[in-house]
Amino acid sequence: MMPNAKLELLLVDDAPMIRQVLALFLSRTYHVTTCEDGAAALHQLQLGYVPAIIVTDYEMPNMDGLQLTRAVRTMGLNCPVLMASSVKDPSMLQTALTAGVNTFLVKPVLPMELKREIMTLLEDTKLVLN
Repeated sequence: MMPNAKLELLLVDDAPMIRQVLALFLSRTYHVTTCEDGAAALHQLQLGYVPAIIVTDYEMPNMDGLQLTRAVRTMGLNCPVLMASSVKDPSMLQTALTAGVNTFLVKPVLPMELKREIMTLLEDTKLVLN
């Protein structure tokens, strides 16, 4: 990677306003690609797009965040997956972690909190790869 090159971040959420606000905030640090659901995100991945991290909503039409995560792991992509949901259910958390989610946040998530979690995941991944 070239110095000062932005890492690729895939942001998946069915709420247009959330996508827009988070993409604007995160694009200061990352090159952000957005998708409206898991199916659109999976299509981008199947076309060869390889993000450094995936940030996804849990509940979405067509393909939810769990289905997307399972597909990502089946494809062999090891990038971290951060999932957020407004549903606070301990069994959902366990299901998400079993599917391959690295971090699970309960909405609403403040942009700075999200950025901090992303940075932590990317740092942890870098340590594992080195």
